[in-house]
Amino acid sequence: MSFLVIKRVVGWNKNVSEAHRVARTKFIDWVKCGKPKVGDIYRDMCESRRVFKSRLKWCQDHQDQLKMDILAEKHLNGDFRGFWQCTKKVNIRPGLPVSVDGVSEPRDIANLFRSHFSVQPLLGRQVAAVNAEGPMGEMETRFSAKEVRKIIKCMSKGKSPGHDGLSIEHLQHAGQHVSRVLAMFYSLCLSHSYLPCDFMRTVVVPVVKNKTGDLADKANYRPISLATVIAKVFDGLLDARLNKHVTLHDNQFGFRPKLSTDSAILCLKHTIRYYTDRKTPVYACFLDLSRAFDLVSYNVLWQKLEDIRNTM
Repeated sequence: MSFLVIKRVVGWNKNVSEAHRVARTKFIDWVKCGKPKVGDIYRDMCESRRVFKSRLKWCQDHQDQLKMDILAEKHLNGDFRGFWQCTKKVNIRPGLPVSVDGVSEPRDIANLFRSHFSVQPLLGRQVAAVNAEGPMGEMETRFSAKEVRKIIKCMSKGKSPGHDGLSIEHLQHAGQHVSRVLAMFYSLCLSHSYLPCDFMRTVVVPVVKNKTGDLADKANYRPISLATVIAKVFDGLLDARLNKHVTLHDNQFGFRPKLSTDSAILCLKHTIRYYTDRKTPVYACFLDLSRAFDLVSYNVLWQKLEDIRNTM
């Protein structure tokens, strides 16, 4: 006897299993009675099948909502082990309603968030590579052990580690030679224009935006990327070098040290108060860019950096 496997039916145990049990029982009774075409047994079998199929169809049509409901329930109850538990495969036997065989496979909550958080740039085609060498073929930037030590010393403690399990505390207590090894490694990465795959790999964690909102809505989650501490130190080195050549506008508050959203709000309030105290009307225009990061044209950013390098 052959089996047709349906990979996932989310919400089966809660919404479908009881209707399936009843439909199977009525079907077996109908077969034992010789498969009559009329009568109460036939009508009970048809009605139980109709209820079962309608509930199964409802679950299949509301897969995303059921997944998020399960996620929200596990998160609310603090059941993080059960959060990643498995759902069950469902088998369909010829001539019989669906039955569960008890074989498990991973739930696709992770794939749901992966597709939701994936970034697809909308503005132009991205450059394939950027030349990291100077006009004479020599490496343009070399990092010293002193620079690496300074970045490691200034990084905040108590941060979540990446996929390698290492934190900044490991580097801060690893001894004096680790900064020399890292400086050599980062310099070689730039000289060869290459970064290892594990170096760029991050762990993305969904975090609730509004805890009083709908926890079953995937749009109510934002991603946090947990990079490796080795990559964070490299980012700090590049940031320190770029800040020497890139001048940001005074109204740029995001991703700058000692500035935040509170700084922008304070600046706006003082500006409004300045004009209102002088009986001058103030007009404001607010622009909310949905998923603004996805609209960034990296070609433009690379070209700006190239222009800055050419003027040096």
